[in-house]
Amino acid sequence: MKPTTIFFALTLIFLSTKPSQSSRSIFDDTVVYDASGNPLEKDATYFISPPIWGPLGGRVMLSSALGYNQTCAADVLQSPFEVAPGTPFTFTPVSPLQEDAIKLGYPVAIQSPTENPCEEGSTVWKVSTRIGVYAEIITTGGTINTPDSCIRITRPRDPLFPYSYALEYCPFMCGAGFKICKPIGIYTSNHKAHLSPSGSSFEIVFLKASGSAAI
Repeated sequence: MKPTTIFFALTLIFLSTKPSQSSRSIFDDTVVYDASGNPLEKDATYFISPPIWGPLGGRVMLSSALGYNQTCAADVLQSPFEVAPGTPFTFTPVSPLQEDAIKLGYPVAIQSPTENPCEEGSTVWKVSTRIGVYAEIITTGGTINTPDSCIRITRPRDPLFPYSYALEYCPFMCGAGFKICKPIGIYTSNHKAHLSPSGSSFEIVFLKASGSAAI
């Protein structure tokens, strides 16, 4: 394991086992926490990362791809490089019950307020299909509170750290389909690691971007 990977892993273990002074003194299993043990705030920006960087890749990022209709489409990928900065994302509650902190199991819309590889258009995540990729993948161009963009944060069955999570695609929570959620994992196609409800499992943590504050 590379020194940078070891350092990052030890840092996360320290932060996850010893919450910062600003975090809640008692763990609330209805609230989503970042890697420092602070509640995830709506409209603040966070990097989405595996708990440990290494050969399996780094943070989540947006990357431009040419769609079948020859227009730009930004795909949601896991970076193949452990030192890549990734893309900062916000989490917007669909349910008014979430207030200022993101609640576990409630639907959210995920988007990047600062980066858009396609220069224009929505960066809200949505589930889509594309010619040449034989699975549903996460792209952008979605709309908040619609079935294709309906995602929730859950806990993995056997989490690696106290503040690690997983994502699920749940269209029924935004008004369509059967009451089924699909875990969002990694689906590799054309040497790219797509986030996908057809992929393998993907455990994540949330790292608050420097200087970020809820709007």
